[in-house]
Amino acid sequence: MNLKLTAILFTGMLVMGLSSSTVAQSTEGALSDDPVLADLYDKLVADGSWIVTGHRGEGMVIDVTVDGLFVLYWMTYDKQGGQMWLVGVTEQSSEAEVQLSMYQYSGPVFGPEFNTDDLEAELWGELHINFRDCAFADVHYDSVTGYGTGQLEIQRIYYAAGSLCQPE
Repeated sequence: MNLKLTAILFTGMLVMGLSSSTVAQSTEGALSDDPVLADLYDKLVADGSWIVTGHRGEGMVIDVTVDGLFVLYWMTYDKQGGQMWLVGVTEQSSEAEVQLSMYQYSGPVFGPEFNTDDLEAELWGELHINFRDCAFADVHYDSVTGYGTGQLEIQRIYYAAGSLCQPE
């Protein structure tokens, strides 16, 4: 079987035509020998849902696309206690470290009055993420909108089906 031609769908983390156990068995011991499989592994390391340690109700969802884009959604709170979702997209440069600009979107309203032209994006700041392993990462943030700088630890709470990075 030629895994180099296998298409990966990151929505739901399904491997087309293969079960996740087949992929794991087929790639076992081959990651360091095959640059395509090693690159595939790099893209699967971060995928999943993460909680912010010590911040109940706050978390991040990370997706790495087939094209190598690293997409992060940070569900947090503003200074008044309202929900604040931040979104960042960048090209993934390595499996262990990612730096991206985070944006806060506003404008459109729910329902029939929704108008895409009302969408506004405001730069919130920068995130730098260092993945220690499959389960933990350190996040440094630097806000340009009054939230300051700081560090957080995130812990993965969901390993997507088909992910080659699993808890030990």
